[in-house]
Amino acid sequence: MRKAIWFSDRFAEQYRGKKSASAPKALIHGLATFIRLYILKGGFLDGYAGFLIAISNAYGTLYKHLKLREANRRRP
Repeated sequence: MRKAIWFSDRFAEQYRGKKSASAPKALIHGLATFIRLYILKGGFLDGYAGFLIAISNAYGTLYKHLKLREANRRRP
């Protein structure tokens, strides 16, 4: 969790005002990350561990895009 928070903060700082973000976009990015890792890259072959890794990465992606959305809303 700490790493996800740290990386999402850095992502939001770096792209604030440069990249648009919304809740639907965040969800799409998160789902795309899960599909890419679990299905396209063969995470399903690793069983439960592959599933957890794909879910964890999808959560991180979703979280960083939601943080960017919040950073853009606070933008002066």
